[in-house]
Amino acid sequence: MKRWVVLGGALLVLSCALFLCEASDEQDAEKAGVPEPRSAAPQGPPPGAARLELEPMAEAPANSAVRVNEPIAPSAPPAPPPMPPSSHFEAMRQAFESESRDDAWAGKEEARIPQLLIEAGFASDAFDRNATCRRSVCRFSLRLTEQEQDQFALMKLAAAVQTDKGLSLAYGAPEAAGDKTRVIIYVPREGTSRDDLPAQ
Repeated sequence: MKRWVVLGGALLVLSCALFLCEASDEQDAEKAGVPEPRSAAPQGPPPGAARLELEPMAEAPANSAVRVNEPIAPSAPPAPPPMPPSSHFEAMRQAFESESRDDAWAGKEEARIPQLLIEAGFASDAFDRNATCRRSVCRFSLRLTEQEQDQFALMKLAAAVQTDKGLSLAYGAPEAAGDKTRVIIYVPREGTSRDDLPAQ
């Protein structure tokens, strides 16, 4: 019986000794200040590794604007070439300078010519000099541009004054007159043919 009492006491003493050892170890660890594990910080590239650097983009000027589908302005049509003088211009000029004046017919034609110019489509300031008529030929001058509109108006005037014998107006070579050109015009009288003009 004594043997079992002694054995139980020994086991109790051994258990207390183990408990005290474990408590002492925990206190020692706290006093030693063991740091808690931390997450690993990101590491940079290894020494000597090439670094890729991006250059900043250049900023557009403040007054620049991107224009999408901007319509292209049409270029102006080229001016038509100057008209060459009429083939019978010199003959009409000689007839005018050699004729005397028929007052009855000349006065009516001089008043009618400005109206013919308006009907043909000339501008109001195109009539440069008053018309002067003789016996079978009238003369006046126009200030024209090189635009197609003025050339078309001259064609209409030529058709309006053409005689029943097929003789129409004659115009000379253009002369400079500021920003326009001056053209001398000769208009035949009704019933006049080319055979009535001085021979060339």
